[in-house]
Parts: sequence; C-alpha cells; structure tokens
Amino acid sequence: MTVHYETDGPVAIVTLDRPDVANAIDRPTADGGVSGEEALRIGLANRLVATGKALDEALGVEYRHGMATLETGEMFAGLDDYASGGWRTGAAT
Repeated sequence: MTVHYETDGPVAIVTLDRPDVANAIDRPTADGGVSGEEALRIGLANRLVATGKALDEALGVEYRHGMATLETGEMFAGLDDYASGGWRTGAAT
C-alpha cells in the first residue's frame, strides 16, 4: 500500500493507494492508527506530550493564550462595544 500526503491550505489530504482491493479500507487498515512521531512528521500533529500529560499541557496552553488575550485589552474593548450597542449597527469601535 502506498500512502500519498498533500496539503491544500489548512486541509491535509491522505490517500491510501490500494488498487488491488479497489482502494477499499478494511478493518486492519482502519485500525492501524498512526504513531505520534509519524503524525508529527506528516503534519497531523503540531507537538507531542508525554503520556498522561495531555490535559496538563492543554490547560497550560489555554491559560497562557487566555492571559495573552487579556493583556491586549481586546476582550475588554469587545465588551465595551457590546455594552454600548455598537454591535447592533455594525459600527465596531
């Protein structure tokens, strides 16, 4: 079986070339899975974390992103715009 991988913007297209079975996906192929290292190599993942640490990693990323957003003041400007009714007219401030 040959695996073809290409991207179209943010979309990844994986093609399993199996002409001997009319490109059908059988149970063993569907259950095969992809290792973390392979997913990282072909762009299906952007980082790997230690087993059992995914939740801690995700929460840390969300916390850092949230704090960075608060520091820009963008959220508070949006709340002020909403409170002033600016969203009704499409006149963002």
